[in-house]
Amino acid sequence: MINETIINGTFITPPTFEFLVEKIKEQKNLALLEPCPTEVILSTCQHFADHLKKNQIWLENLGTIYGLSPNETSLLAKELNLFCQRAYLEAKLVREFKTITPFTIRRPNLKENIFEGWQPLGTILHITPGNALSLPFIAVIEGLLSGNFNILRPSHKDGGLSAALLHHLIHLDSSCTLAKYVLVLTASRDQLPNLMTLVDGVSAWGGDASLNILRAQVPSGCRFIEWGHKLSFAYLDETVHEEKWFNAIAKDVCQFDQQFCSSPQMLMVNTSNWERLLEVGSAMAQAMSVISNKYPALQPSPQEMAEITTQVHLAELESAHGEQKIKIWEDQNQNWRIILTDKPGPHSSPLFRTLLISPTTSELLVSTLQPFRRWLQTCALIARPNRYSDLAQTLLAAGVSRITAPGAMHSEYPGEPHDGVYALTQLTRRVSINPKEIWPNTRASINTVQFRPAKKWLKLPVIKKSDFISKGYNHVHSDLFFLTGGTSGKPKLSTFSYSDFHLQMQTAADGLLAAGLNPSEDRIMNLLYAGKLYGSFLSFSTIFDKLGIPHFPMGFPTIHDLPFVAKILIEHKINALFGLPSVLFLLFSQQKELLNEYRGIKKIFYGGEFLGHGQRQIFEEMGVELVQSAIYASLDAGVSGYACSHCPEGTFHLITQTQWLEILQIDNDIPVKGNEIGRLIFSSNRQSQPLQRYELGDIGRWVSNHCPCGSAEPKFELLGRLGDTIKIGGTPPTDCKSIQAFIEQRSGYQDALQIRLDYNTNHQERLSLRFSGEPKLTSTQLKEAILSHFPHFDRAVCDQRLNVQIEYNTPITQNPHSGKFPLVIDLRNSLVHATL
Repeated sequence: MINETIINGTFITPPTFEFLVEKIKEQKNLALLEPCPTEVILSTCQHFADHLKKNQIWLENLGTIYGLSPNETSLLAKELNLFCQRAYLEAKLVREFKTITPFTIRRPNLKENIFEGWQPLGTILHITPGNALSLPFIAVIEGLLSGNFNILRPSHKDGGLSAALLHHLIHLDSSCTLAKYVLVLTASRDQLPNLMTLVDGVSAWGGDASLNILRAQVPSGCRFIEWGHKLSFAYLDETVHEEKWFNAIAKDVCQFDQQFCSSPQMLMVNTSNWERLLEVGSAMAQAMSVISNKYPALQPSPQEMAEITTQVHLAELESAHGEQKIKIWEDQNQNWRIILTDKPGPHSSPLFRTLLISPTTSELLVSTLQPFRRWLQTCALIARPNRYSDLAQTLLAAGVSRITAPGAMHSEYPGEPHDGVYALTQLTRRVSINPKEIWPNTRASINTVQFRPAKKWLKLPVIKKSDFISKGYNHVHSDLFFLTGGTSGKPKLSTFSYSDFHLQMQTAADGLLAAGLNPSEDRIMNLLYAGKLYGSFLSFSTIFDKLGIPHFPMGFPTIHDLPFVAKILIEHKINALFGLPSVLFLLFSQQKELLNEYRGIKKIFYGGEFLGHGQRQIFEEMGVELVQSAIYASLDAGVSGYACSHCPEGTFHLITQTQWLEILQIDNDIPVKGNEIGRLIFSSNRQSQPLQRYELGDIGRWVSNHCPCGSAEPKFELLGRLGDTIKIGGTPPTDCKSIQAFIEQRSGYQDALQIRLDYNTNHQERLSLRFSGEPKLTSTQLKEAILSHFPHFDRAVCDQRLNVQIEYNTPITQNPHSGKFPLVIDLRNSLVHATL
């Protein structure tokens, strides 16, 4: 036997049992402080699968060392490679936990201040059998995925194979994390009771007798998770007689020589007609003679062969005495045999390609299987389409937990229930927090698993906005296609998988909860439909669905629709609005009389544009109590930030579950220092379109102060578009929002404003301020005020480097795709190119 004791990822000379006990106590306490990060498990398992594929000779050598046949080594490689694929494990997590971050404690219903989630059971002792080579390794991976500290005690037949596989896995973990969560040891049966006193759960495989012994030794309060021997069979409706199905059953029998719980021991036929049974038996014998040669046969021991011979002779004896009709087909080399009887019901097979055939009509199926109900597992059902659903329901009622197709009894899909339960949830506990009035809050989760990009991502060049189209997308994972291009005006396709889309919409719903939207009290109207960009409108429909809030999707109303919109608001007692500031301002100004009388709009959540001081003022004058930026998002980068109720204008928490943010200097790719202003660079691991260091086109800075809302997610301040900070006429950089804010405050202007940069007929740079309405100051007064407040503009005008122009009652340029009104229109480059 090769050394199979692993502590902290290292093979050690088998220690004394007392030493093992002390190491378990020490190591499990460290492991319990934090569940093993799921990302570490997923990435390391994928690394392991890649290693198996690229280094097949390694596993072949391992098989030679541990005495495996070439067929066993090949099967082991296939099973490990499938199970360790990241996509397989993620699908397993989603199916069993409904998420790939099971240890996040969050509100299942955002209307209730109640939190639930999964937590590890603690320390798990895995007692595994010797008849399934990959099972001990897989059991430990399942224990890791469920966050536990895992002690593996393999069968003595294992001989150290599982320890060698796990040791290799652990050393492929570049973070050196997995070693803290895995311990492999040998322990005698006499030592098991003492070992069980140290654990929170015992997961054991075996027959009824061995499991009963273990169950009696498990301390009170320790969860016993048993995986016993099971009975599987095929069920054939009498109307079906096709060669392909008999061949498929033969494959299920021969592939693993009936050593797996999912192997068919019987073929039960929905008939009581002996002649029909003989036809089935003959067809099955023909199939076995063909299929049996395709799989190397496992040779039974003398004791196992004696049991087979005894069962065959007993059947012949009962037939001779007339107790039942019997027909036997047997391979001349005794590689397989079929025993047909007219006695209904299940019969125990001696295995090793021994298939029993018996009659059991569908009417008697439930009563016949009743005595075997606790042992039933897989049934391969063969029936016509019009009979399939009825027979399947009958089999489930009889106690079968798994129905599949013939030829696929040993196949499984990620996260498939095993023996009627999910494996991962057996290794965890469901926890809840119900703070009631002790902790009133607007948080959707207690903790969040943060997305951290791979180190190699941070060495990649920054992706510019212009590179977005050429980057393409993953066709396999692209389910939703949104038209984007709201700021640049050039349409692009942004894609999401459904799982990524719903995750981002959930984070947005969580953000709106933090922003002050109360789904148990508020009623909201969605007016966010800008131009041709339908994505925001559809996305917020999904977000409001996840919030469970009464929702009125109204879209993008024209000026002629506004009386109708106001009427709906009042009739249905809507108290919250969501939309573009320009649209909301138009609604309030055009329907001022009605809405001022109603004064029922208490909350406004806006997005897509900056909110002007004058716009906020008119909202508050008409009874609005909360005017809040909803979320920070774009259709290309996804949902990136949320504004809690403590965030001032333009400040957001980063959504760390899906986004990673760098702020780089304006003129180079060096991180800013402290709260310096820089370019916002996002990374997000979307399945369809991973964004690796994507320059969104916005500028901002970190906000370092602690937020009273209690969230530890970092905060940043959005300071505008990269193009909104202008250099014109040789002047220093100027933030155009500061120009807008000055004009609003000085002239009391509340309507739309646009800053246009171009050249006059003398090729002099021109700064045009265009107003859709008319400020209280004359154009001359306003120009003088601006030049006085911004002296660098005044100097440039005096030096004839700049021309400043004021235009009242002028149409504002609208983006043709998004419907938004950009603050800055810079035509200087296009005009230069046009004259070359």
